[in-house]
Amino acid sequence: MIYLLSDLHENIEFEAFNRYIAEEHSNDLLIILGDVCLKLQETEENKSFTEHFLSAKCPIAILDGNHENFDYLYSFPVEDWRAGKIHRITPNIVHLMRGHIFELEGNSFLAFGGCRSSEGWKAQGRWFPQEEANEEEYAIAYENIRKHNYKVDYILTHKYNPDINDTYCVPKLCELTRFIDSRVEFKQWYSGHCHEDRVIDSRHRTVYDRLVVIKS
Repeated sequence: MIYLLSDLHENIEFEAFNRYIAEEHSNDLLIILGDVCLKLQETEENKSFTEHFLSAKCPIAILDGNHENFDYLYSFPVEDWRAGKIHRITPNIVHLMRGHIFELEGNSFLAFGGCRSSEGWKAQGRWFPQEEANEEEYAIAYENIRKHNYKVDYILTHKYNPDINDTYCVPKLCELTRFIDSRVEFKQWYSGHCHEDRVIDSRHRTVYDRLVVIKS
């Protein structure tokens, strides 16, 4: 089975994650929808969290959020994985690259991480320009959607935001969001960022600290 969490934010006491990795999930996959914060800052807390996260033995895939060390994530080799592209962080932990569609347990998943940080967060210095997608990543998403005939089973993003007037909306990301909503056939869209578990409507749900299960 496939499980979802989001926004660990270097919290070594994140209960749902710790409970999951302590159980037997060698044949399952945990996907985290951004803001893991691996090696985000030079503190003992972040170092301990990073070591703890990377010591997990079960299969884990992560999207990037806007609070990530992108130099670290992008330093790993790019590989083909489940019909898409990933950065291989450890033998069992991968980073899902933006715009790729992955085939997992008989279903297709479009992954697109990232969004825009607030000015207050940027002022703290824990910020990387790669939090916002580049033109190539948007092009990859649109091209892969076209190749799949505008149909995927699930959409995975860090943030769901169709409102072009939102202060923190990246216009091109809002355009992609609205394009997917209007043109792509999908079962469910899962996103993080909001730090809440909430059903937005019949096709959209935010994920946080309660495990969401996608059954194949």
